[in-house]
Amino acid sequence: MAIDEARLNELPGRSDAGIRSPSTPPIGPYRGLPVQVHQPDPHAPQVARRLITLIATRWPATPAEHIGSTAVPDLAGKGIIDLLLAAPPAHIPAITQALLELGFQPQHPAAFPATRPMLWGTFRHRATQYRVHVHVVPALCADPVLRRRYVALKRADCGRRAG
Repeated sequence: MAIDEARLNELPGRSDAGIRSPSTPPIGPYRGLPVQVHQPDPHAPQVARRLITLIATRWPATPAEHIGSTAVPDLAGKGIIDLLLAAPPAHIPAITQALLELGFQPQHPAAFPATRPMLWGTFRHRATQYRVHVHVVPALCADPVLRRRYVALKRADCGRRAG
């Protein structure tokens, strides 16, 4: 499925139309930067809406949600646009592939398993290059077995970090 540039262009603040060629993915390479706390960015919700629309061009079945500090008005944070896609486990490989096609990259080094991937990249809005994290998580609410496995993984992770 092609990226609907016309739909993206309808969103307010679209001033980078035409910068990327049709063969260039809209998501750029991730840039790791030192962790710092930044002042709230009033454009972050608009950037998140554009990203959610972009992701929906490849995976409309599960809408992404804007989460984290940039989703909270007037809250300082790391300045990373965090998005969440909660989906049935069987859909996660296809969602991951759709995100890769948009230009997102797997987190490196991987902190999460392929069954709960986190992909990242950068996205230009106006003159600013935003870092983006997309968390693809199994739909834990609907599956008690999956919830138990998730808790077991978290406990194992805590044990590794404590030891």
